[in-house]
Amino acid sequence: MAAASSRCNTASPPFPPTQNNCKWTYHVFLSFRGDDTRKNFTGHLYSGLRRSGLRVFNDDEKLERGKEIAPELLKAIEQSMFSVIVLSKNYASSSWCLEELAKIIECGDQKGQKIFPVFYDVDPSDVRKQTGSFQDHFSKHEEKYRENIDKVRKWRAAMTQVANLSGWTSQNRNESEIIEEIVQKIDYELSQTFSSVSEGLVGIDSRVRVVSDMLFRGQNDIRLIGICGMGGIGKSTIARVVYDKIRCQFEGSCFLANVREGFAKHGAVPLQKQLLSEILREKSPEIWDPEKGITEIKNRLQNRKVLVILDDVDTLKQLHFLAVDWKWFLPGSRLIITSRDKNLLSTHAVDGIYEAEELNDDDALVLLSRKAFKQDQPIEGYWELCKSVLGHARGLPLAARVLGSSLCGRSMDFWESFVKRLNEIPNRDVMDVLKISFDGLEELEKKLFLDIACFFKGMNKDQVTRILNQCGFHANYGIQILQDKSLICVSNDTLSMHDLLQAMGREVVRQESTAEPGRRSRLWASKDVFHVLGKNTGTEEIESIALDWPNPEDVEGTMQKTKRSAWNTGVFSKMSRLRLLRIRNACFDSGPEYLSNELCFLEWCNYPSKSLPSSFQPENLVEVHLCYSNLRQLLLGNKILDSLKVIDLSYSEYLIKTPDFTGIPNLERLILEGCRRLPEVHSSIGHHNKLIYVNLIGCSKLKEFPEIEGNKKCLRKLCLDQTSIEELPLSIQYLVGLISLSLKDCKKLSRLPSSINGLKSLKTLHLSGCSELENLPENLGQLECLNELDVSGTAIREPPVSIFSLTNLKILSFHGCVESSRSTTNIWQRLMFPLMPRKRATSTSLVLPSLSGLSSLTKLDLSNCNLGEGAVPNDIGYLSSLRHLDLSCNKFVSLPTSIDQLSGLQSLRMEDCKMLQSLPQLPPNLQLFSVNGCTSLEKMQFSSNLCKFNCPSFCFINCWRLSKSDCWNNMFPTLIRKLFQGPLNLIESFSVVIPGSEIPSWFSHQSEGSSLSVQTPPQSLENDEWLGYAVCASLEFDGCASLETYADFPCWVFLVPMLCLFNGDRYGNMMSVFPIGFGMEWKLGNISSDHLWYLFFPSRFKIFDRHVSFRFETYWPQIKVIKCGVRLVYHQDVEGLNRMTNPYENSTFEGVDECFQESVGSTMRGGGALVKQLGHTNDVGEASGSVSSDEQPPTKKLKQI
Repeated sequence: MAAASSRCNTASPPFPPTQNNCKWTYHVFLSFRGDDTRKNFTGHLYSGLRRSGLRVFNDDEKLERGKEIAPELLKAIEQSMFSVIVLSKNYASSSWCLEELAKIIECGDQKGQKIFPVFYDVDPSDVRKQTGSFQDHFSKHEEKYRENIDKVRKWRAAMTQVANLSGWTSQNRNESEIIEEIVQKIDYELSQTFSSVSEGLVGIDSRVRVVSDMLFRGQNDIRLIGICGMGGIGKSTIARVVYDKIRCQFEGSCFLANVREGFAKHGAVPLQKQLLSEILREKSPEIWDPEKGITEIKNRLQNRKVLVILDDVDTLKQLHFLAVDWKWFLPGSRLIITSRDKNLLSTHAVDGIYEAEELNDDDALVLLSRKAFKQDQPIEGYWELCKSVLGHARGLPLAARVLGSSLCGRSMDFWESFVKRLNEIPNRDVMDVLKISFDGLEELEKKLFLDIACFFKGMNKDQVTRILNQCGFHANYGIQILQDKSLICVSNDTLSMHDLLQAMGREVVRQESTAEPGRRSRLWASKDVFHVLGKNTGTEEIESIALDWPNPEDVEGTMQKTKRSAWNTGVFSKMSRLRLLRIRNACFDSGPEYLSNELCFLEWCNYPSKSLPSSFQPENLVEVHLCYSNLRQLLLGNKILDSLKVIDLSYSEYLIKTPDFTGIPNLERLILEGCRRLPEVHSSIGHHNKLIYVNLIGCSKLKEFPEIEGNKKCLRKLCLDQTSIEELPLSIQYLVGLISLSLKDCKKLSRLPSSINGLKSLKTLHLSGCSELENLPENLGQLECLNELDVSGTAIREPPVSIFSLTNLKILSFHGCVESSRSTTNIWQRLMFPLMPRKRATSTSLVLPSLSGLSSLTKLDLSNCNLGEGAVPNDIGYLSSLRHLDLSCNKFVSLPTSIDQLSGLQSLRMEDCKMLQSLPQLPPNLQLFSVNGCTSLEKMQFSSNLCKFNCPSFCFINCWRLSKSDCWNNMFPTLIRKLFQGPLNLIESFSVVIPGSEIPSWFSHQSEGSSLSVQTPPQSLENDEWLGYAVCASLEFDGCASLETYADFPCWVFLVPMLCLFNGDRYGNMMSVFPIGFGMEWKLGNISSDHLWYLFFPSRFKIFDRHVSFRFETYWPQIKVIKCGVRLVYHQDVEGLNRMTNPYENSTFEGVDECFQESVGSTMRGGGALVKQLGHTNDVGEASGSVSSDEQPPTKKLKQI
């Protein structure tokens, strides 16, 4: 792209990078001599490429002109996927054009970029041999560049090489034909390079390209795009592919699938929580109502650049709760809404609407062939039949897929009959097309399909199979048939189907009786259910009822009143064939007088009666779910219930009696969680042989668990948390198949039986919060399979030695083993009865034996155990598998020196160890090291292998003595130097937090406030001695002492691609966001004064180019960022850290500036760059400082440290 006058006056916004293709900013770079072709061929070619959705680079007429080619052009060549070179008669007269050509050839050789020459009114032979006009131009260049003749030789070689490439010749050809061929060629080449997210999808590429073009039309604004169309046309698929391609560019992203369905079932709150959780990459805040959710979205997501997909929206109310005011977010944010309702999108004032198109004939044929013949085209003899089938599918992807599956493996006679049948139903809509596949099913398969469409969609496959088998449907076979015919799909063991298929199935049922719902086989619509229940119009035709009533806050108008009205309690007496019943969130004044004995599945949340109807004989019942019921006891008749697998009565707070489980021999799951009035469980549970899972959590009146008779191999998990159990039965040993035993917060549990050693399969034992438990059985070490043991918060002081020989133990926690409740009781006794004889006081610290036998231990928590000096065993260094160690809140003065032998240790916490004075050499591979609150700490050492650290984080909050000590003078520079001793391509980001307030002057550019921007010099991007960015923030903590809470405090780094300026507009402001620093939480109440946060961000991300913004964020008003600074770090800067003094004492890194000054001579002092103030607004629209660094980086080699 040569002269200024040679350019079209429109610039294309950069091509957004994808996950697999992030290096390309443009599709096409056009190189041409403007005076020759700007107003004709090249202008038309540019327009043709743009109409095809391609992003084409054209330089700005305002680019500064000179003898040397603008670096922006060279960068654009590197960032273009293809180059088109229009070789005209005067092309070689421009040195800019020749420099472009040489760069294009270089990128083609080194990066595999594809080059397409166009010989416009020139002979390719003249180009190849540099004869004719090309000879004249090169002769002038040789005269002009006599002292740099190598440059001309390079141009000649590039000219010869491009002439040997296959291209287009304009002589004797229509220009429009050439342009069309070029566009088609590039379109084809581009289709071969798309990300694998679209692999296997038919016809997706062109649709994704159109949506992407709409989405990125205007880089600085916030854009909302709608995708509309009928169900099954591929709206969600298009949105998902676009999302997967571009989400890496955003600070946060979220794909909210099935908004309509989720909103109808559970209301707005779960969707709001999912939106916040996915974008913030953390647990969602507590939200109780949708209006609070709106406030949380505003407060937590404002000033972020986000990508959000709202899939399948059908009401403005949903958009109100999920996207109230899109202006809250940063420029560059993007929102895509998919909906069947175009008017809804228009009402919401989206910036553009893409109407999803049907598949073209070629793509539809490929899709049908893949399903019918398992290949991309029909087999011989079926071409015309396929065309006939596709004529009825009408380009709908779902219809093509379903019809193809229905014809898979069928004979030609069947195909011909099938086509004839289709011809008998002309101009039918999608429902009729889909029903053809339904009509081809066997009767049982039809019933199974209708059950899934009206009742089971979204449920677990195994659960549904078990229930439908009891209905006599041979569900395993039937589900596989439905899958093969693409009528349902199974994803993550969950049954699902497309909305159109579900609608088709429900329409089949509706047609059974369009006027009276009570005469249909299945009911699912709330209006129909209440009609039948309220007017007593039910009949024996009804086989299933699913009343999934919305949450109360989402119910309005007459339906709300209907929900609260009375109902006819005898209505079920007419439904003798009822197999499936589910009632959620609907509250009735009284329960039913009758229930069908055919019931296989019963779920009734808030069941109103004290018992089930006395006439009910649940011989076919597979699962019963009566959560939050008014049941006093569960009466299931006197017959043996062989089919019953699941009983869930959780949170039935009036339940006082359980059934005799002898009559339920195949029961697998018993869930009584939250039944707080239940005093006992029937003793027959101890005889049961099929139970797999028993949950008695929160049964606070339960004092004992029944005796076990005979070995029980099936029971895998037993949860007795928050019960009043004082001890387990001796017969617990017979639960030989038990894998998990949980007794959390059993405040009255005082002992475990020695027979617990019989639980040979036990992997997890949770005893946390059992404050009366003082001892563990000595033979606990015989549980050879034990993986996890948690005795935190107990009164245990001397654990049995045997457990320290458990070679399979991976997680061990003694957290909070400090003081028992009995000790507290004794204190009160002494206060009340001062003359009572006192027992001799015993030590309250945990006593640990040798740890060397725990060869598999990965996590050890000894925090808050009152460990004094020498209490940590010296052989702790033998725990070769240990990854996480917590020694916080103890009283030792030092640690065993063997701790540095923990080569696999990733996190080490010793927070609030007030007496800790010194630390030995640390392990080499730590990722997190925190000594926050260790106010006496003065000395510590770092491993010589510190350079192996992976994203290390060091926290020295409130370590005032350490920050003032001589140790710190060498510790911080040593830390940085060692991190750079390893291979530069392995250097990770890291952070250090220490007390202090003034940012050292070593950070060459500083700015008031919480953010700043830097502009990396282009030379640094190519310089191997540039290591990365050092960043520092001065933090002020005001009023935190009273806050006993934890707070996240991230630093976001915005890596901005090269900016293209045209007519004053800025393009390329799409930012890739990387959170750096440490992810741990800070306990605000422990922070007493100001601190400095040092971070390093490595240079290997330099592919994202020159513009980088740093922003510190906090949601706590008590934390303020007073100032921040940055420095570009080079090898010799690290060397200069040898002379760095204590930053806490005088806030300067003495000697480093001199080192830098020596390297760059008269250049302004600063982190390897000339510092120049550009303004106070950064690329993300916040107040900040900004620095431009355009000088050559220093080139000194790093001396041996």
